[in-house]
Amino acid sequence: MPILAALPKVNRRNSRTRHKPGRGQIEVAPGTLLSLTASGGDMDEDLFLLGVKQRKGTLGEAYVEKNLAKADDFTRPFQEAMTAWCWGFGWGDDVIEPKTRSMMNLAMIGALGKMHEWEIHCRGALNNGVTRDEIRAIIHVVGIYCGVPQAQECFRVARTVLEEAGIDS
Repeated sequence: MPILAALPKVNRRNSRTRHKPGRGQIEVAPGTLLSLTASGGDMDEDLFLLGVKQRKGTLGEAYVEKNLAKADDFTRPFQEAMTAWCWGFGWGDDVIEPKTRSMMNLAMIGALGKMHEWEIHCRGALNNGVTRDEIRAIIHVVGIYCGVPQAQECFRVARTVLEEAGIDS
């Protein structure tokens, strides 16, 4: 069975009134309950919950809650899988500390040229303790292995993120 097929299927139910999560439900944001149902096997609610915790710790609670709350029938399966697999499984152990994982992500996402994601993870890297100088060194590596134009893109985005965070760029 493909890995993603084994991940939990989550159905969102928004409510303006406060409901306590029932069996098979979790509250991922105030007023946002997700109903977990098995899809192709036993769901792993713990992996999903760990993913939500890790994702919020790096990207920020407001960002994650907004993304989970706006997930619809079209995007929800990907949000579920990405949260459980990337954040629960990929970030869910203690082998590599979050700061180092953030640094690895900046290098890899920068190499891929996915600048919207790079910006999100640059903010997350600051949350995980990556410094301005470390971000610069990561961009230097991106430039060496992926080319000067890609490093220039990373520097442009990093400058914006650092200025928004009140850090001199």
